[in-house]
Amino acid sequence: MIRLYSQRNKKIGVFGLSRTGLAVCKSLAGLADLIVYDDSPDSRNSFYKHNISSKDYKMINIDQPEWQVCDFIILSPGIPYYTTPHPIVKHAQKYNIPIKSDIDLLYNEYPNRKYIGITGTNGKSTTSTLIHHILTFTNGKFDLGGNIGKAVLSLRDNVEGYVLELSSFQLDLITDLKLDVAVLLNITADHIDRYYSFDQYILSKQKILSLVTKNGCALINKECSIISNANYNTLYASKFRNTTCSLELIKKAINTDELNKSIADESINCQSQPTLVKFSSHLPQHINFTSLLLGKHNNQNIAAAFYACKILGRNEYDITSAINQFQPLPHRMQYIGKKNNIHIYNDSKATNADAASKALLSLSNIYWIAGGVAKEGGVNSIVNTLYEVKKAYLYGQSRYALAETLKGVVAFSINNTMEEAFNQAIIDAESDQSGLDKNILFAPACASFDQFKNFEDRGNQFIKISQKFITE
Repeated sequence: MIRLYSQRNKKIGVFGLSRTGLAVCKSLAGLADLIVYDDSPDSRNSFYKHNISSKDYKMINIDQPEWQVCDFIILSPGIPYYTTPHPIVKHAQKYNIPIKSDIDLLYNEYPNRKYIGITGTNGKSTTSTLIHHILTFTNGKFDLGGNIGKAVLSLRDNVEGYVLELSSFQLDLITDLKLDVAVLLNITADHIDRYYSFDQYILSKQKILSLVTKNGCALINKECSIISNANYNTLYASKFRNTTCSLELIKKAINTDELNKSIADESINCQSQPTLVKFSSHLPQHINFTSLLLGKHNNQNIAAAFYACKILGRNEYDITSAINQFQPLPHRMQYIGKKNNIHIYNDSKATNADAASKALLSLSNIYWIAGGVAKEGGVNSIVNTLYEVKKAYLYGQSRYALAETLKGVVAFSINNTMEEAFNQAIIDAESDQSGLDKNILFAPACASFDQFKNFEDRGNQFIKISQKFITE
């Protein structure tokens, strides 16, 4: 846990007392004058059970005058900020009270450490974890947190830096953080209910580029049209030296010295002003990648991690060795196993059409299971990626809407539950006498909240029924 001595004697409001807010309070207890609140009685009751002395905070509603004189307010990223702002946001605006992020507090406490930030609609957890894995593999002492794993103030204080997965909600709140390396993976429609428009969501994601230090690098995916078509010099007042790179261009940059003197070859040099590096999924042929990460989209994630760690001084051989030993995260194109010639993949994290499309482009001869609560924009964009789908098995709240989209494009069946869809997919796969391998792919393209707690719960339930089939 990190203690925030730089905030001593300040009057700080903490709104939202789940993972983020709880960590903030523990880090400030006995140092700052804390007032705290959460709309949820369950969250308040849970907060009382943690080992924070009642003399170190006041639990008071935001209509009390103490909230009017805060030095700043720490807001949990789940609190609505735009469209229909939570009353705490309006309160802060009325009394000119700054709203900050817990990530700002981390940076303010340790401004001289290395900070690597990763965002994107899809792939940020895999890329963040892969970067952290590479840095740890190469004897770096870094912690991983933010939108993944622990809240940042629950991380260790005796490290050289932090790898931070950053959601758009977190980026909206950040005011002080400076990044040595920023990674923008992709932008597709998601979380649109929290923003006035898709354009505003794009700007929230792009904000990560404004956080790069003068000696830092920003990596952007040139294969994402929304990202590659943006004029970043206009957006950020010529902040960046614009360098068009692919992974091929750093073949000869085996060590840090060569990397830093290779500007003439359009490689990466981050010594005078921020550099914008455009990467792609084309991995160099001279490197023997044997990664378990499947699909072109994971090639993009690998490339981003490769670049980031190259910038941070790791050599090509060690980076490659680390990548080849990396185990994919659960619920992200996770291979469950096989029975006879039926292979099963769990991509429960594919909660939108773009993520599911990437999975569908990674396999052949697919029996596709999809459904749940459709995101705004539906799944129309997925239609052009179904050419390897033998049949779709639709379930859940959006099953009929999905069926309308797929009508005339691919055969489908309509089911009530995921388990029903799985069982029907198995029946059809077993009856296929082609002799080819069959792939059962669970890539829902929807949120999970109609039948499950979250995508992890959904994925775990899918794993359970899959393993039952495999072992029968």
